[in-house]
Amino acid sequence: MKYASIKQHREIFSVSRQCAVLGVSRSGYYEWLGRPESTRRREEQRLGAAVFKRVVASSLKILNYHLLKVGGFAQLGADD
Repeated sequence: MKYASIKQHREIFSVSRQCAVLGVSRSGYYEWLGRPESTRRREEQRLGAAVFKRVVASSLKILNYHLLKVGGFAQLGADD
């Protein structure tokens, strides 16, 4: 987690400074950076993306329903 944070903020703060503040070695960070992504991490990302897609699809269905419902009421009111 510390290494991921360092990677995320390396454009803002120097790696050396972040390592010192977080109490990790620079060599450990660079070793971590060069490692291939674990199978577990890839699977977590795949599942996370699948869940995200389902949530978005479900939300869009609900939004479309409400938009159609509101649009229908707006049309009824315009004729009166």
